[in-house]
Amino acid sequence: KIHRVAPGGSPVIEYGVSAILDPDAVIVDVAGLFGNAGAVLVGGFVSNATGGHVTRILPDQSVVPLFGPTTAWHNPTWFVFDLNGRMLFSNFANPSTSPPGIYQSTGGSPTALILTTMNPRAIAVDSLNRIFISHTDGTIKRYDEAGALLNGSFASGLGASAVLEKPVDPKILALQVVRGQRGIAGPPGVVFDVETLDDF
Repeated sequence: KIHRVAPGGSPVIEYGVSAILDPDAVIVDVAGLFGNAGAVLVGGFVSNATGGHVTRILPDQSVVPLFGPTTAWHNPTWFVFDLNGRMLFSNFANPSTSPPGIYQSTGGSPTALILTTMNPRAIAVDSLNRIFISHTDGTIKRYDEAGALLNGSFASGLGASAVLEKPVDPKILALQVVRGQRGIAGPPGVVFDVETLDDF
């Protein structure tokens, strides 16, 4: 379920006129990269045979497929927009179904940017548009915006659920551990929250 938390903390409402399968990732398309400014993008898993999906909740709360289902990637679990407005997402998948890694879109069908040997947990982008990825082995790797590895052991020992969050100062990365849920700020004071039963 996707919940919209209004400024001040209430009301809290379920957002979208219909349910979305396995809502693992959520972000607000503030700039309208995919055609509807303010749409809420939701990613998740359908099945091994069918793959993953990215779905939009439009401002009128209608639910519209954006990408997939597709077996090119199976489980978008983290979204972020970089400094150029490109959307990046992590594919947390069984390697026998689709390659784990980071996929990108500038408005069209997502393509692989960074393929990894282990599942990526979260993504952050710094003020130089470098990409930081936390992995399920507790490491963080740093890449340039084109996907070239800059530092394969930027940090380690963080646990399987290390999550990267961008703090107020964009030059600093803040780390926190989150399991199963994530909130994403939308328009001023509005938060969209993912409720999922997954436990990776």
